[in-house]
Amino acid sequence: VTDADRYVDQYYYQQIPNPDSDVAEQQLALTLEFNAEGINNALQRIGLPVWDKIRPETLFWVAIEYAGKQQLIGEGDEDSLLFHIEQAAKKRGIPLLLPLMDLEDQTQLTFNDVATGNNTAVKQASERYGSSVIVSARLRGNEESVEISWQALLGEEVERWSSQGDVKTAIQNGVDEFADRLGRRLNISFSESDNTEMEIHVSGIEDYDGYSRLMDYLGSLQVVSDIKVGSLGSEKLDLVLLIQAEPEKFRQLLAMGRVIEPDTTDDSGSQYRLLP
Repeated sequence: VTDADRYVDQYYYQQIPNPDSDVAEQQLALTLEFNAEGINNALQRIGLPVWDKIRPETLFWVAIEYAGKQQLIGEGDEDSLLFHIEQAAKKRGIPLLLPLMDLEDQTQLTFNDVATGNNTAVKQASERYGSSVIVSARLRGNEESVEISWQALLGEEVERWSSQGDVKTAIQNGVDEFADRLGRRLNISFSESDNTEMEIHVSGIEDYDGYSRLMDYLGSLQVVSDIKVGSLGSEKLDLVLLIQAEPEKFRQLLAMGRVIEPDTTDDSGSQYRLLP
């Protein structure tokens, strides 16, 4: 890129801990803050797909056979494996949700459920978290060499892959593969010259707060260029959206969010319900 500096808002150097060192030492790091709007506009001009900034929160269930332990790990555990997972997800821009692993979780889901890919049990235990994307992983080995079996539940579809290496590398490669797969599903090619009108009907609008939450969410999506309100009555809102994307891709994006969910009994793809 010959004019890369136009896409950088600012940059600075700072001392940070060296993650690859076993002793406490600092290393010099360069931090760049990019102009997101400028980069997105440039990608749109050359027809490259963009992953919307509104991304689904992903729930991670992790079963480990590691360092003499066999357990499910979750939020609050002081485990270096969780740190590596959190850092890998942050690097790829994935909103991460970890289970509480409280009594309710422990009652509904066991180590063997995750390790053997019991999707029925995983889905049931995940309901309390309301996440539309669920990842389960089984990690076996030690710090120098691990093998991880990954599984992603994306609606009614299941995707599987694996990663190997030292623990940090295997986790990063596995999360990278997940991010790539999710990105291929959700990336959208903008079309400024081909705006498409799309009608949606949203039920569950009980008050102004619900109306405001829905409108704020739709307005935050990069591909939505205009929203027209049709009618509001009987807790149902009719909208006409002007979108710069293929309708089917846009429906996938809406289905992955946590604001509205599609009516599974509707074949038109236009009926939705506002989530609490």
